[in-house]
Amino acid sequence: KHMKKAIFSLAFVGLVLAAPALAATTMLISPASVAVTAGESFSVAVSVNPGEVKNYTVKLAMEYPADVLEAISFTFGSGWMALPQAGYDLIDNGSGTLIKTAGYPGGLSSAASFGTVVFKAKQTGSAAIEVTANSLALDAQNQNAVDGLPVRTLVSVTAPTVISEEETQETFSETEALPEEEAEVEEPTTGSGEETPDVSAVQGPNRFLAAVSRVITFGTGNNVLSIIFLFVAGIAVYGVYTLISTRKKKKS
Repeated sequence: KHMKKAIFSLAFVGLVLAAPALAATTMLISPASVAVTAGESFSVAVSVNPGEVKNYTVKLAMEYPADVLEAISFTFGSGWMALPQAGYDLIDNGSGTLIKTAGYPGGLSSAASFGTVVFKAKQTGSAAIEVTANSLALDAQNQNAVDGLPVRTLVSVTAPTVISEEETQETFSETEALPEEEAEVEEPTTGSGEETPDVSAVQGPNRFLAAVSRVITFGTGNNVLSIIFLFVAGIAVYGVYTLISTRKKKKS
């Protein structure tokens, strides 16, 4: 009988000690790690799982290295009523501290998003965004039910890729060369392997001038002969004109 009582007492004590662990509230931050370049922004989400005890008020206490990261904004999840009071609502990028507090009407009985923080990476380096043990999740008796803190997100910030001036000039030169290359590809051809005929050789007024040139140079193409021919022709025309004018005057 004494043995049975001892076993029963140990089992009862074990259940009592295990009860708080089963009922404990947990706070999670995600993602677990982030890789960004300096100057970029990124988000981390904080969620609350009340376990077996309803949470009526939750306080998030977060710390981060202010020389590497800057907290830009915080947005509460659905259903939360913010408490904008001193000591419960703070973003301090000088010390790297963020505190946000809110109540949940009727009590939170299942896992839910508490809020999202947007950070900006200020410079290269490694950083840890930590939900500290100063965070709270109060039950109906205003007892803190949170367990398992701190939790954190690890951040790696690298330098942005810099394009050198030489690479930029090479890219620009290649871009400028494209229209000329396209023009060479689109150059018209006869399709039979023969060269494209010269536009200036197309029949037109030049054919008539070429025929006149052959006549006045007696088929030699010599420009000196053409000048002499034009000079003699001019004298002959002037002589004929003078003779006709003289006859008209005599008749009158």
